[in-house]
Amino acid sequence: MIDGADNRLAASPGMSVGVVPDALRLFSQSHPSVHVTVQINDTSTITKWTAAGYCDFALSSFVPDPHPVERLLLHRGRAVCLLPEGHRLAGKRKIRSSDLAGESFISLTPTTRLRS
Repeated sequence: MIDGADNRLAASPGMSVGVVPDALRLFSQSHPSVHVTVQINDTSTITKWTAAGYCDFALSSFVPDPHPVERLLLHRGRAVCLLPEGHRLAGKRKIRSSDLAGESFISLTPTTRLRS
């Protein structure tokens, strides 16, 4: 991060609503003179932007292969599936993506890797 420069952070949609707001708040408290612009797009696009130098760094839940960028694992987490009481999958200990075939659900855009 460069003091006084326009530092560009690329973020995937999931990161932009989960991690980025808190991270930027904490960062700006410690570095008030550093300006950060956030660009939000799908992971494939933000990887290309970062590789091309359009963005200085990126936050995403994964990096597509092949990946022309260096990556650093910050956290490993699990996906969560919330179901209404009585749903046919509610009693399962582990739900796989194939279990959701044919189900209506709220998620990220169809191009998001978590949907595949």
